[in-house]
Amino acid sequence: MKGRKNYDKLLSIMMTVVTKLSKMSNFRHGQTVMLLADGFDETPTISVLIALREAGLRTKLVGLRSKPTAGAHGIMLIPDLSLSQLLEMKSAICALILPGGGGHLERLRQDPRVNFILQSSADSDVAFVTIDQGAANLLEEYIRHPTRCLALYTGESRIDELGYQIVNWLLETERE
Repeated sequence: MKGRKNYDKLLSIMMTVVTKLSKMSNFRHGQTVMLLADGFDETPTISVLIALREAGLRTKLVGLRSKPTAGAHGIMLIPDLSLSQLLEMKSAICALILPGGGGHLERLRQDPRVNFILQSSADSDVAFVTIDQGAANLLEEYIRHPTRCLALYTGESRIDELGYQIVNWLLETERE
């Protein structure tokens, strides 16, 4: 019975997102960026990426380099762009997502380009999403009080719901 209740809740969230997307013919969502380095937490990262792309949001995986990026458990993801390529592009970023993962966050912290992208994103009123406390702490190190930020923790939600919560929030913030 509990499985059915969770399924119904997830289905309800998904239907809400689909309904909002279909009603937004003037949807002007720019590019959503998910920033990755070796050691990222694979499960929420992949779940969120799938939800964003299924919702039709232009989402790019951006690695510190263009080579495959290894998660905490050895699962490899191939970034769509390197951080250097992203910085050279002129396309608008409307949301920046920081997944959790110990080694991942430390590598992001050590790269000066990350400071630049976070600061310039804050100056451009980009929406930030952090997944887990470590990612929220990293963002807070660079930007004291981001104006538009959604902080999610994997312990509070089912992993498969995280992506749909983010999609829903991004759609809501885009309308404001």
